[in-house]
Amino acid sequence: MKQLREEKEINQKSFAFDREMGRTQLYMIENGKTNPRLLTLIKIANGLKIPIDKLLKM
Repeated sequence: MKQLREEKEINQKSFAFDREMGRTQLYMIENGKTNPRLLTLIKIANGLKIPIDKLLKM
């Protein structure tokens, strides 16, 4: 997920803000330190413009 975000040249702070989530929360998800809720995964997938099933396979 982090790699896709970086490939799209979106910084963590602005991505988190646009997805209505905290930067710390995004950091923890990207680094496997927490398990996000389904709604959060949907927000992330939409922000990365990928289907949620692709996100779940990462």
